[in-house]
Amino acid sequence: MNDIKKELRKEMAARRAKLPQKDIADGGAVIAKKICSLEAYSRCSWLWCYLSFAGEADTLSLIGQAIRDGKRIAVPKVTGPRTMIFCEITSVERDTHPGKMGILEPVSHRALFPGKDVSCEDILMVMPGVAFDRHRHRIGYGGGYYDTYLAGCGQIYTVAAAWDFQVVESVPSQPWDQKPQMIVTEKDIYR
Repeated sequence: MNDIKKELRKEMAARRAKLPQKDIADGGAVIAKKICSLEAYSRCSWLWCYLSFAGEADTLSLIGQAIRDGKRIAVPKVTGPRTMIFCEITSVERDTHPGKMGILEPVSHRALFPGKDVSCEDILMVMPGVAFDRHRHRIGYGGGYYDTYLAGCGQIYTVAAAWDFQVVESVPSQPWDQKPQMIVTEKDIYR
């Protein structure tokens, strides 16, 4: 199973690396538009969203639209092995800086806690992934951050943003793997 995951991670990283910057921005805008048309988006008051990196489906246009729509934004910050927190930002440019592996993360250390600071029903979380299948099984980057985080939360509605080529026939999964409720790509929505 680990060999399959390792190969999928390598293959998807190579495919993402070949994407032209214009395709990343344009595809990200299409994905953002689809996410913004979801009922889960119209219901939420908070968008908890990863900051795209290394050819991932671009999330900057989604975050920008959410800010214009009056949503509050929180982004992840790695705090240790398999652990992360989400902190509120009002601007990607002002409120983030490069963190672990050069990925943008919030400057703030003030963690928001689902169910305490924010009602789980008010959150729409957009999560990354390396590969998915049509049953919404997900392979992440191997750190277990989202699996660990979501296992400790109440019911947060999750959407994965990905390129359509990242949705493959089958990915190996374990009982503790957290599946998004849907996967939104530039070409389709998988529920």
